[in-house]
Amino acid sequence: MSLGKKVFSSAFLLLIRKIWSNAINLIVMAFLARILSKEDFGLLAISSVFLSIINTLATSGIAEYVVYYDGDDKVEKRNSAFWLNLFLTIAVVIVVAVTGPWWADFYSNKKVYSLLLLLSVSFFFEMGSTIPKALLRRELEYKSLVYYSSVSMTIISVGKLAAAGAGFGVYSLALPQAVVSPFLMLAFFLKTNWKPLTTIGYTHYKSIVAYSKHIVGGRVLTKLVNEGDNLIVGKFIGMEGLGVYALAFQLANLVTTNVVVVVNDVFMPLFSKVKSDRLRLVEIYKKMINVLATISFPIITILAIFAEPIIMIIYGETWIDAVIPFQILCLFGLGRSISSPSSSLFNAVGRADISFNFALIFTPLFLLSVYIGSQFSVIGVAVATTFA
Repeated sequence: MSLGKKVFSSAFLLLIRKIWSNAINLIVMAFLARILSKEDFGLLAISSVFLSIINTLATSGIAEYVVYYDGDDKVEKRNSAFWLNLFLTIAVVIVVAVTGPWWADFYSNKKVYSLLLLLSVSFFFEMGSTIPKALLRRELEYKSLVYYSSVSMTIISVGKLAAAGAGFGVYSLALPQAVVSPFLMLAFFLKTNWKPLTTIGYTHYKSIVAYSKHIVGGRVLTKLVNEGDNLIVGKFIGMEGLGVYALAFQLANLVTTNVVVVVNDVFMPLFSKVKSDRLRLVEIYKKMINVLATISFPIITILAIFAEPIIMIIYGETWIDAVIPFQILCLFGLGRSISSPSSSLFNAVGRADISFNFALIFTPLFLLSVYIGSQFSVIGVAVATTFA
């Protein structure tokens, strides 16, 4: 199969997976929003933020390195990447276990720590599958990625409903993923038939870190941008306000988040394969931006126009407060839909420092804006996020 056909096939498969996962997720959320409270969604959001930031700091860039590197010693490099990823993952889990009680006290809710422990279990096994998933991505072999991810996502969604119906409350949002993640990791290893060597290959760590450092820095700053609003809202407005804001943000970025994930997954390996041909690289990048705008702009505009009936149908009358923040955040989603995928280009050509330098300037400006907005309720934060 030609490279072009492989890219199209991969993008199509990923898009189908996203459509399926979003359909299932919306159905599940429609039920959970009527069973669980706004505070429950806020608790999950604040717990996820903490683990996500630490995860980004520790393990970012390793999967990208496996996709990027194609030297004669790639077998040894991949093995080293596996062990480095494993050690860093264990370090993250330890940090979460030790500092989690402080995070729970900071937001005055002991349930936060229990959620962190549950999320840490799924995190450990998800990170364990980093190398086999990266190998499948490198060769644009997305059929297996899509199949296993779709099956596991469906099981997790059904599990959330079952757990909520059984009275697990807020824990029903995290428990099913912790149960399913070990089996998903095993499936990826069996599919690739890849096994790590017993030698940890620490001599290669320096080159992996040298490639990854700007990705780590850029992603930590980007994570602070993406999640900093949640941290501020949770502290200054409260968990109910955070629940409303998190739900509005998730829905407003539904198209953008899914399209960006598909684009980054498909185009980074493609950019990496043609990085020596600058003209072709530029041509592909421009086409990518045009496709993104064509897909995302009309859909996001329609979502903003029909915000109230969408919120009422999916989540119910309880969440009517999310309508105006949702409409405002749709504007944020429009800009993000054509700017976020640039990082896949920078990573593919080994210039992650570009993303890092941009984020270094933008992050403090964004967080200051959100802090000011938090003095004027959830709508103020939505305005500040979009304006920044």
